Amino acid sequence: MFTRRGRIVLLVVFVVMITVLTWKTDFLGTSGILIEYAPLLRPPTTATTKKAIVTTHPPQTTPAADADFDIERLADLEQASKPIESNEKVVEHSTAIRPFTVIPEGAYSPGFTLLDNLYLRNGTFYVVTQDESKFPLVADMISAPQELAENVDTTPTSKQMQYLDPDDVESTLGKHAIRIEGLSVVVYDPPQFMTHLYHWWGEIILGAWRILSFEGGKTKELPMPRRFLLPFSVKGAFRDPAGVNAPLMRAAWPSAQIEESDYWEDLITLDATVVFDRVMLVNRPAAHRQ
Repeated sequence: MFTRRGRIVLLVVFVVMITVLTWKTDFLGTSGILIEYAPLLRPPTTATTKKAIVTTHPPQTTPAADADFDIERLADLEQASKPIESNEKVVEHSTAIRPFTVIPEGAYSPGFTLLDNLYLRNGTFYVVTQDESKFPLVADMISAPQELAENVDTTPTSKQMQYLDPDDVESTLGKHAIRIEGLSVVVYDPPQFMTHLYHWWGEIILGAWRILSFEGGKTKELPMPRRFLLPFSVKGAFRDPAGVNAPLMRAAWPSAQIEESDYWEDLITLDATVVFDRVMLVNRPAAHRQ
């Protein structure tokens, strides 16, 4: 049997052996339990590395067997190799004067004319075309903005509208135009008859909508007006005494703006060419001439 001193020595040796077997100590003095030791960053194994790397070359296959797969894969790789472009839409508000003015087929009746790419400068409309015969007479589209009365001549002049040959565009309109997007309904009348419910809705609005709906029936699309432009209405002069016209306009086209003479004067003050994407040009006297 071991003496007491011998048992103490054996106990000390046992503790030392356990300590050596269960603890790892390096030369830098850091330590950790061997059983639980695991580095935070492990280098990937060979198999993992191969899976993580995406090859940029398609596998060598037999063209007859995998032709469709190779084409699709090459297309995907080509698309992936392109730089990522911003999806932000850039809108050019200034455009070169190139498109001709056109009337969509059938979108015309005296006093109600739908025009694409209608130009405006210093208060005058310009129809850019190589063939005037494809358009109505100016007097069937627009009139001089005079209130109707006895011995008042509303025959339009070159101040209201002109046909312009493409060769004369640059000298007359310049090289660039400010584009006004969307559909604009231009009521080219003095407010003399706008203040009557029947004339406003029964003649002006419904007449314009008849032409717009005819064009929409062909294209299966009927874009809503972005704005109603009343060049000769000053400070709400188009409003009727009963206060019905304006509120009903807001109800029918809540997102459309109603612009008056100050907007028109601003365009003139710019001393620049403006081009409307699409205009519904309304002129009551021109309609009554027919």
